[in-house]
Amino acid sequence: MNPLITVGIITYNRHDYLPSAVASTLQQDVDIPFEVLIVDDGSTDQTKSYLLSISDPRVRVVFSQNNQGRPAARNLLIQQMKGEF
Repeated sequence: MNPLITVGIITYNRHDYLPSAVASTLQQDVDIPFEVLIVDDGSTDQTKSYLLSISDPRVRVVFSQNNQGRPAARNLLIQQMKGEF
């Protein structure tokens, strides 16, 4: 898939909110190819197990070993995104 748009989600220990954020993004009715790139910034709750359970091909996940903080997570997201926008 060659997405035109990358929707970036950075998360750290937000298992309670992440499923609804991902579902809301995937339910958008658009004819533009997009990807949802999720950066897990070293979560220690159930976030990782949830992310591993996602089977939608539009979703990609990048895991950080340790919590690096928001700026580092944003930089990782920018490095890994495939969309033009």
